[in-house]
Amino acid sequence: MFPNIRKQYVEHLRRVKDQTKEVVKAFPVLFSDTALEMYNYMGTGRKERRAMRDYHIFHDCMLEAWSEDGVNELVLAESINIVIKRADGRKRAKLFNFRRRIFQNVGTIFSSLGPDPQL
Repeated sequence: MFPNIRKQYVEHLRRVKDQTKEVVKAFPVLFSDTALEMYNYMGTGRKERRAMRDYHIFHDCMLEAWSEDGVNELVLAESINIVIKRADGRKRAKLFNFRRRIFQNVGTIFSSLGPDPQL
C-alpha cells in the first residue's frame, strides 16, 4: 500500500471512529452490506469468502486507527464477526420479506379468479 494513501485512509478511519466510537458501528458508515457479502474475518466457513485479515484496509489500517482506544487484533476480529453476522441477518430478513410479498401477491391473484372450475 502506498504510504500517502495509507496515511489518508487511516486518518479517514480516525474521523469515522470519532463519530461512531466503536468498530462495529463504523462498518456501516464505511461499507455497504453488499460490499461485505464475500468477506469474513478468517476466510473460512461454508461459503467461499475472502479473509479480511489479509487486507490492509480491513486489518492493519483499522488496528492503527483504533489502537489508541484499546482495540487489538482479538477485539477487531470479534467486531468484524459481529458486523458480518448482522449483515447476513439483514440479507436473510430482506429475502424472507421479499418472498413473503411474492406469495401474498400470488394468493391474491388466485383468489380474485374465483372458485376452482369444475371439470
